[in-house]
Amino acid sequence: MKGIAHFITGVALATFFPEVVQQAAEGSLLPMLGGIAGILPDTLDFKFARYFEVYNEEIDPGPEPDACEIAERVAAAMRTAYETGKPQSVMLHTIRLGADLWR
Repeated sequence: MKGIAHFITGVALATFFPEVVQQAAEGSLLPMLGGIAGILPDTLDFKFARYFEVYNEEIDPGPEPDACEIAERVAAAMRTAYETGKPQSVMLHTIRLGADLWR
């Protein structure tokens, strides 16, 4: 969902409470607070968290992906996780095929 959908969902959920609707009729911005609460988790997750996430392996297939190389790198990360007993974080980037088509 886009951010506006999360915002509208938060506003809609806030209006389930009669007190909020009553105060909104008097000029309060409480439904907007519900909208902000609706968009906040998505914002924190996609806008800020990506700067703090550390990946052990980052695989970018580029314009000419080699399936064998990608599979070997994923298998190597799995092997490392098995041998060390520690979780491995792997980022697999997508491939843009068209204006609105990704693989």
